[in-house]
Amino acid sequence: AGTLPEFSWLHPPIQACDHPCHDVAKGERLLKDIYEALRAGPKWGKTLLFVAYDDAGGYYDHVIPPYKDVPADDAPCHLVDRCGQNMPFDFRRLGLRTTALLVSPWVDAGAVFQRPAGPFETSEFELTSVVATAKNLFNLSGFLTK
Repeated sequence: AGTLPEFSWLHPPIQACDHPCHDVAKGERLLKDIYEALRAGPKWGKTLLFVAYDDAGGYYDHVIPPYKDVPADDAPCHLVDRCGQNMPFDFRRLGLRTTALLVSPWVDAGAVFQRPAGPFETSEFELTSVVATAKNLFNLSGFLTK
C-alpha cells in the first residue's frame, strides 16, 4: 500500500477493455477493483483516478461532432465488421463524444464538465490532451512509451 508512482497509466487487457466481442462485466470489475484499491490506500486524499474511453460504446449522443476547422473525410464512419478489424475511417477528425470519469475527493459530487474553458473558442477535450497534460504536470520528457 502506498507504493504507486506519482503518475501511473493503466491500459486494460483486451478481455477487460469494454470493447465489442468481450464481456463488459470484466472491464467494470477491473475498474471497481482499481477504484477500491486506490480509495483504501493511504494517498487517496491526493489521488485523481481518470478513466477515459476511446469510443462511444454505442450510446446515443445528441451533440453533432465538431466540424469547424476539421478536414473533410469521405470514408464511411462505421466499422465493417463487428469486432473492428477493418476500419475505413481514417481518424483525421473528431467523432462522437466519449465518456471520461474524474474520480477523486477533489472533484465535487455530481460535477459535469462538457466544454473546455479555452484557450480558443474552438477548443475541445480530446484524448491526446490527456497525454500532453500528464507530460506538463509531471515534467516528463519525450514520449510516454518505450
